[in-house]
Amino acid sequence: MWEQSKVITQTTLAKKVDPVIAEAGRLSTLNTTPEILLPVVNENGIHRGNYHLPVGIDTGNIDFERASYQGAKEGKYIILQKGDESVEPKTYQADQFPSALQQRETDTTIVIEMTQGKEKLNELATTIEANLSIDIDKVLTLDINDSILKDTDSKLTESTDGEKLIDTEELSLPTEDYLSIDEADSDKETKRLNNNKPVAQ
Repeated sequence: MWEQSKVITQTTLAKKVDPVIAEAGRLSTLNTTPEILLPVVNENGIHRGNYHLPVGIDTGNIDFERASYQGAKEGKYIILQKGDESVEPKTYQADQFPSALQQRETDTTIVIEMTQGKEKLNELATTIEANLSIDIDKVLTLDINDSILKDTDSKLTESTDGEKLIDTEELSLPTEDYLSIDEADSDKETKRLNNNKPVAQ
């Protein structure tokens, strides 16, 4: 995301935000809300993630309340401004960001330290979201399997009931009626033969 972002000083946003942020950060428009990205480094000064600051493109207003860190756990510091190395740097917590901008001194290095509580909160939210995704997948899989099993059982029941009905109908054929018809035909044949016998003179 950092590589795909724009250098703020080369955009119109540079005139609308604090010069320190314009120099240190980049503008990202990949998400729905435009964001200023500030590099977060570890104890050795290696880039390990980005601090996301939602910003209004037209106004330059930054929403510090919705700021969030995205990156590796080792990411701890934002070097907001590099000053004279002989002067002791000033360190602020992430929730003191606005104050750090207001109290900055020209030749002093300004460091923003990531709040551990906020990092843990973000990690917890990510863990919960992952667990919920797994549980939902399991539930959906179970529901689908249950539906398939129920549908199969229903079809088997219908098939069995149909076979039983056919067997019952075959067993309950009106055999007596068929016998009665045979008897009636026999009676008719007997009468016919009797009628054809010659009458004794």
